[in-house]
Amino acid sequence: MVRRIAAVVIAGVVGSLGVVLTAPVAIAETIGAPTNATARTGDEDESAIAVNPNDTDQIAVFTNGIAGDAGLPLSISQDGGQTWTRTVFATGTGAGGDGRPVACCDPTLAWDEFGNLFVGYLQRNPRTIELYVTSDLGANFTNLGPVDTSAAGATVLDQPTVVAGEGSVWITWRDDSGGIAARGRTVTGALAFGAWGAEQDVSTVGNFGDIAIGPDTGEVMVTYQTPTAGEGPSNIMVHRDADGTGPGGFGPAVTATTTNVGGFDFIPAQPKRSTDAEAGLAWDRSGGANDDRIYLAYLEEAPAESNDWDVMVRWSDNDGANWSAPVQVNDDAGTNTQMLSRIALDQTTGQIAATWYDARGDTGGGPSATDLDGTANNDVTLFGSWSDNGATWAANVAIADAPTSGYTTNGNQELGDYTGSAFHDGVLYPSWADNSNSTGDNPDGTYATLDVYTARVLPNNTPPTVTVAAASGAEGSAIALFGTATDPDGDALTYSWTLTPAASNDSGSACVITSGGATLTPTIRCNDNGSYAAALTATGDPGGPVSASNTVTVSNANPAVSGASTTPATIAEGQGTTFGASFADAGWNDTYTGSINWGFGPAEAVTPSVSTQGSPGVPDSGAISGSHTYMDNGSFTITGTVNDDDGCSGSASTTVTVTNVPPTALVDETGTILVNGVPVLITNAGSAIDVSGRSTDPGSDDLTLTWDWDDGPPAPDVSTQYLHNPPLPDPFPSPDGTARDVTDEQSHTFDEACFYDVQFGSVDDDGGAVSDTLAVVVVGNHELTRSSGYWKTEMGDTRNREHTAAELECLLQIAGVMSAVFHEERDASTLEKAAAVLSTSGQTSATHALDVQLLAAWLNFADGRVALDDMVDADGKKGLDTTFGQLITEAEAVRLDPASTKAQLNEQKNRLERVNVAGV
Repeated sequence: MVRRIAAVVIAGVVGSLGVVLTAPVAIAETIGAPTNATARTGDEDESAIAVNPNDTDQIAVFTNGIAGDAGLPLSISQDGGQTWTRTVFATGTGAGGDGRPVACCDPTLAWDEFGNLFVGYLQRNPRTIELYVTSDLGANFTNLGPVDTSAAGATVLDQPTVVAGEGSVWITWRDDSGGIAARGRTVTGALAFGAWGAEQDVSTVGNFGDIAIGPDTGEVMVTYQTPTAGEGPSNIMVHRDADGTGPGGFGPAVTATTTNVGGFDFIPAQPKRSTDAEAGLAWDRSGGANDDRIYLAYLEEAPAESNDWDVMVRWSDNDGANWSAPVQVNDDAGTNTQMLSRIALDQTTGQIAATWYDARGDTGGGPSATDLDGTANNDVTLFGSWSDNGATWAANVAIADAPTSGYTTNGNQELGDYTGSAFHDGVLYPSWADNSNSTGDNPDGTYATLDVYTARVLPNNTPPTVTVAAASGAEGSAIALFGTATDPDGDALTYSWTLTPAASNDSGSACVITSGGATLTPTIRCNDNGSYAAALTATGDPGGPVSASNTVTVSNANPAVSGASTTPATIAEGQGTTFGASFADAGWNDTYTGSINWGFGPAEAVTPSVSTQGSPGVPDSGAISGSHTYMDNGSFTITGTVNDDDGCSGSASTTVTVTNVPPTALVDETGTILVNGVPVLITNAGSAIDVSGRSTDPGSDDLTLTWDWDDGPPAPDVSTQYLHNPPLPDPFPSPDGTARDVTDEQSHTFDEACFYDVQFGSVDDDGGAVSDTLAVVVVGNHELTRSSGYWKTEMGDTRNREHTAAELECLLQIAGVMSAVFHEERDASTLEKAAAVLSTSGQTSATHALDVQLLAAWLNFADGRVALDDMVDADGKKGLDTTFGQLITEAEAVRLDPASTKAQLNEQKNRLERVNVAGV
């Protein structure tokens, strides 16, 4: 990702100490975002970095970071640091190790023109300088070491540094002698090497060295700082080996410069670890204008112990014999510290680059973005600059995104002793320890532990200018985008688009490119309304892809509802109908709610179903449905509505016709007996009866329940209204009520013995009516049964009768209800007809004789003289041998049986007569 470009020019002066402050060069650069090469728990520091000169996308980072001398993190990327293959290198020769002497620290890397990646490190016990090489990105390694082994008990081997190029590989380190040693061997191809040359003891003093290979027959130069103790001043020395791996060896020391920075100089940013002048070499082998120029970078403190450190560069055009005046690289005007500088040279152009930790932003007063702890000059950010010749330098740029604080983590190690830098073919890769977690992938979080970062920096690149116009349209519709991309350097560009929904959009919202995705004018369709960022990325610039974006505003589209219908369209109250309709919505990410208004009251919430999931150019489609039972008659308009999740809706309507259904009426027959197939309630005159009637209605109608006792006016005798929703009458219509189920209980006393056809009725508020009847036999309260002669006199003798004619007619009605003979087989429904039945004059048949006693028995029952369950003496043996009910039932059965004999008929007549005359 390209983060920024810069082009700054300021005037320079020559300082009184002979330090040249140069005018920064006007160069446009591209600074890539930092990437985390290690991404490990714990601290990693003191990193080396190398770039493959044959493919600048291939980089390797080697760093301290495994506690307890258990190997060193080695990370290799094949895409310029976007992704990494991370391993731990040199984990030991014992069980679980990788078979290499276990690494303690001081990692170093170099990559040569044959594709050989050299990996060096320090083993602590025994103390050795180890070197391996791979030509297949770490899949396999060849052992080139040990390069040096300490004498028994010695522990002074320190800080190996490897360099490769011009057909040789060299390594320098601090030797047992207390000085600087170096050793080299020829390289003729991938994994093709000559033998190691003899170890050369360059000096007997110094440390913190560096090494560079020159253009002439592989000449070599080393540099180091001496004395190595204390806080300065100190000298920076150089030695040159004119014939490289030849027999000539290194020449005498040349003092390239002095510095006030000591070998263990304590500063606010490294209060426990301290740091040194970090002498570094770069030798131009590019064949350009400054070919064979040697650059020396180091740190200066002026005045001494002021903590005002600066990055200085000198150069030599005569193989290190003489050196230029120092040029200050950092362009800040303050007095804060610059530290752990590194110099690198691009052998394809001769351009040099310097990188360093810089505390210029930490002026105290925090915590803030540049001051983490409120103390000035102890929080550092990696900066960089570059130059074509060492005399003038580009305006300094921050390469890291945020400051780092080694003093808060990593114990006494802090930020370690050095950083790394590799520069080739216009691409600069620095490496540095960073605990800001600006990359967001430090496993330990922010400002907890150090990871090692790098960044892809292009000092000479002008990225393309990319623009995107704002656009708008409706969801689901085609929306045209328009972008521009121009590259001042003429790089060939390709284009791609991404569309990102705003965080405020609905989940799942997205736009799809439907055509022209590789052009500047694509067409898109979006599945939901909202705001989207349309980003155009131009790829092809060496600095990496460049993007610009603008807003696409997408409006909502209403759901369309159609085809409303009901099944069935005509129903009776208490029945249900099903409503259905189809819908479509162009926004195929929408979710839907729905409602059905059944033509009254609030709408019912329903969930629409999606049968076809939409896609670009194809809307969501589905249906809305629901069922409802109408509790009152009427005509109702049903409206179905579909709402999308953005507040828009569509509706469609139809009608349903509901007809009235009359109620039911049913008398509770509890307490009745079945007489000739009819339930009959039997009671005595003057005794109250309790009756209960139930009425149901599938609708929500008000019901009026009535009772007519059939014993005279008024009619009905009782009327009770049962409201659906008291105290107010049921409105019309009331389709959202509940079905009715009402029970009405009444009590009534009949004064006269007679048969009563009690009627129970129910009427709903729409006029629907129904009734049920209850047969009630009310018997008299007389005692002692009477003979047929008595009842013949009652029927025929109007002067001497004890009952009124009306009373006798009621008794005959009871007989007609109770008997299967009267009045179906033998009509005795009137007084005259009853008298004829009771008459024996001129009658000789057994059937008539039985009818006389049978009618007399029923009249005795109707008059209350005997009850069905009374025990009677039917056989004349002076004992109660049967119930009256059993007696009269048997007699009627014989009477109605055509096969009954005269004897059988006479027997039943005699049994009844005994009871009738007995006066029971």
